[in-house]
Amino acid sequence: MYRPPEGGFLGCVVKETLYEYAVYIGRFSPIHFGHMKIIDIMIKLYGEKSMMMIGSSNSPLGDRLPFTYLERRGFIKKLYPKLALTGIPDFSHIDTDPTFETWHTHLWDTINFRFPDATRENTVFYGGSEKDIKFFIDADYKVCIVDRNDLLVISGTKVRYELEKYVDSEDIGKLHIMLDPLVIDDVKRAYAKNHK
Repeated sequence: MYRPPEGGFLGCVVKETLYEYAVYIGRFSPIHFGHMKIIDIMIKLYGEKSMMMIGSSNSPLGDRLPFTYLERRGFIKKLYPKLALTGIPDFSHIDTDPTFETWHTHLWDTINFRFPDATRENTVFYGGSEKDIKFFIDADYKVCIVDRNDLLVISGTKVRYELEKYVDSEDIGKLHIMLDPLVIDDVKRAYAKNHK
């Protein structure tokens, strides 16, 4: 029988106990407590059959992506050294590939490299809101939405706003309630380096 873990599910389209593998894809720019809540629940339920994929791994730096793939990977590995982690690039062939077949094929090639018997039927994709995971819902994947915002609404946008305010300061503003202390200095340093 399925029992949701402590910490609050907003709602799951599927029951995780029916599935063998769990995947969480995001930009993690940077990883914050909201992401970490989802990761912790996924690891609690799936252990070594959990996988994270850093999206936009091939994209240039910009306002919504102020960290390189290697920086984002470093932040995550500092917090979750044993978690299976890989990048997944963006494919922008919407004119020639409106169903994103190339991206989906790459996704499953990557998942199957780590978990050879993973399929659409035995794999669940995690997200923090319907908006975050709508792409997977629309593609008819099995999904689980975890309420990552218990008391404080945390988003990458809000974290980046705080970083911008305090980039040249020793002060960390509200970052202490958004980011794990293990990565705050690394995140601030990378943000300052990439935005000079």
